[in-house]
Amino acid sequence: MKLIHVCPSYKPAYTYGGPTVSISMLCEQLQAANMQPFVLTTTGNGIHELKVETNSISIVDGVSVRYCARLTKDHSHFSPALCLQLFQYIRKAKRSGQKLILHIHSWWNLVAILGCLIARLHNITTVISPRGMLTDYSFRHNKGFTKRCIHVLLGMWLLNGCVVHATSEKE
Repeated sequence: MKLIHVCPSYKPAYTYGGPTVSISMLCEQLQAANMQPFVLTTTGNGIHELKVETNSISIVDGVSVRYCARLTKDHSHFSPALCLQLFQYIRKAKRSGQKLILHIHSWWNLVAILGCLIARLHNITTVISPRGMLTDYSFRHNKGFTKRCIHVLLGMWLLNGCVVHATSEKE
């Protein structure tokens, strides 16, 4: 079984604070338990890009990480390269008969939504850790109308095919 973590940022992208730290700690503990997690992420670090290799797999504190360039410098984290890499990993796993689980960290960015869409279209088991992004507060603040529209048109369908891993009582 292969466990792929898809997230908009990974260390050393500490601009984003807690999520970056908690995702990396989870992956490091999975690695210590010999689960061999694989992280697929962008080079995003706020309005800046991480100075990391994007054409190969890096080992970050024992965890295999593939950084993909993003086209936008905002919180959308649009990365066609990440989508292509995810599609290729899914295709390779299916061809070899390998069981694949996708763990998507966050929501309301194109890494999460497009990653979930790709997984859903390929019938891949998907776990979503929205990290507070599906709370009432999230829907009411900062582009709330846009979020509600996306949720009604696509989000509910995507989430219905996933296991949602809540990290707090509010979620």
